[in-house]
Amino acid sequence: RQQTEQAQPASTPAAAPSTRPSGFVDEWSNFANYAPVETWKSHRQGVTALSLSNDGETLYSVSQDSSLKIYSLGEGKQLRSNNISQLALSSCVLSRDQKYVAIGSWDNNIYLYSNDYGRVVSTVQAHDDTVSCLALRDQLLVSGSWDTSFKVWQLTPSGMSHDPIIELSCLDSAVRTVHLNMEAQLALCGSDDGMLAVADIR
Repeated sequence: RQQTEQAQPASTPAAAPSTRPSGFVDEWSNFANYAPVETWKSHRQGVTALSLSNDGETLYSVSQDSSLKIYSLGEGKQLRSNNISQLALSSCVLSRDQKYVAIGSWDNNIYLYSNDYGRVVSTVQAHDDTVSCLALRDQLLVSGSWDTSFKVWQLTPSGMSHDPIIELSCLDSAVRTVHLNMEAQLALCGSDDGMLAVADIR
């Protein structure tokens, strides 16, 4: 008696166990659905840098139109607008106590803007060419420039030192970005030609 074997369906491989914790929500899966909460057409030319207050309520912006603008995100409106320089502004960083905004400019200067007084309280001719970038940690401010140097400055309760405490010119092209580590012990910079530099500033 001939027996006919019935084909058995191929078994489906078991799904790999998920490595995600229970209750995990993949927020990036909805990224395409995100939309700006607020938008402003405020500057006349390109925005070059932004800084946000610690409480996330106040936004600072600088632009190639040479202005600093301050916005209240909670109220959804612009609070202040100040023309800082005759040339474009490149960068801005907010001090830890949020009393000052340090601003870099194409006119080679660093401007220290006081939130309390609503104006620039200190101007330092910092470099021989455009101040391209800034980084701030505690009382130390690092600036980078198209003149291939980066410098470290001291912030004081009354403003900013007019002479750098450290000056380094170890690169051969314009400095585009600078950074300070959390302990404010290492200053880092990157230049146009792909070079990186690290300096111990302790």
